[in-house]
Amino acid sequence: MPLYHLVGALDPITPADVTKPVGDGLPEALGEWILRDGLTHLKIKLNGDDLTWDVDRVVAVNWAAEEAQRHRGVNEWWYSLDFNERCESVEYLLAFLRHLRERAPAAYDRVQYIEQPTARDLKANPQNKMHEAAKLKPVVIDESLLDLETLHLSRAMGYVADAFDERALEALPGHIAIGHTRYSTAGESKLANAQPLLIDCAHGQMAICHNGNLVNASELRDELVQNGSIFQSTSDTEVVVHLYARSRAAGVEDAVIDVGPGPMSVTGSPKGRVRK
Repeated sequence: MPLYHLVGALDPITPADVTKPVGDGLPEALGEWILRDGLTHLKIKLNGDDLTWDVDRVVAVNWAAEEAQRHRGVNEWWYSLDFNERCESVEYLLAFLRHLRERAPAAYDRVQYIEQPTARDLKANPQNKMHEAAKLKPVVIDESLLDLETLHLSRAMGYVADAFDERALEALPGHIAIGHTRYSTAGESKLANAQPLLIDCAHGQMAICHNGNLVNASELRDELVQNGSIFQSTSDTEVVVHLYARSRAAGVEDAVIDVGPGPMSVTGSPKGRVRK
């Protein structure tokens, strides 16, 4: 399990930043810490209200890390970003990620996840949905996660993370699971559109995840509704589910093939078996 070294907003990055050495025998600048402790995971504290400063800070950290890791002969290390819940909106985070990717693509690629960037009170700030940011980098819930209600609310608002730790996984029945981080090219970003979708039909019980676009989803949806199908989401994945359930094919794979045209992939778990 990796341990993250905290890089505070006031911590010196380079030796030139050390204006008042502590002088306790420990490293003073970030590069010295990396060399001494062999660091591979850095948690970078940011302001959340100064876009230029935040981007410059990550770029500076990355520059110092690259210099130190070059001396160590290390090619792979990671960052987490902590805005202290001070971003006014998700648009700030999106702008930050866009600028960081333009300024320092390698630094952007090393961002492993982002801690809750906006206001802590999820109920009072329902506009702070993370779906668009989560398309780019995982955004994890932090101090807001207090109970089961806030867990469900954070999921609905687009926060993603490791949903289960090892202890929780050991308690689950079965040995197969599928999951999906939704990219909202079709349908709204809301909990009803979360995948996988679990159904019972003539082909048996199936959990389905789908990526890509069903090119004639709107027409198919209208036709299915006219024929009595009931939809509970706005995702074209539910169209896939209905077409799969209505297929007269004998096998699961053939029923998936019957879904129709479009650049897409479908993963399903029928009664404990994963199919792709």
